[in-house]
Amino acid sequence: MVNGWHFMRNWKDRLLHAVELDGRSDRAISLAAGLGPNFLNQLRNSDKEPGIEHVHMLARELRLSMYTLFTGLEATPEDEEFLALWQAATPIERTALKALLLDRYDGRR
Repeated sequence: MVNGWHFMRNWKDRLLHAVELDGRSDRAISLAAGLGPNFLNQLRNSDKEPGIEHVHMLARELRLSMYTLFTGLEATPEDEEFLALWQAATPIERTALKALLLDRYDGRR
């Protein structure tokens, strides 16, 4: 996506920035995401926060990673796959993997 996501204040700013980059109208994006035609307009113009499912629907339509949306950090599909594997790993596997990566990072082989 675009470098600099982390400089935006919050997830809502990042989401609305992705909307601007998309080029379609708020209405078109809202409808394509399976939401009401005024959803994005209401999001822009109110302090209300939508439920996570609606945010996910918009992010998916905009091809914006939820990780990037909420952290401001870029994540490739490979990064997300690694995070999913990390979460599924046992504590012993995590310890071993961390040791391997730290060893490579420190330049020791």
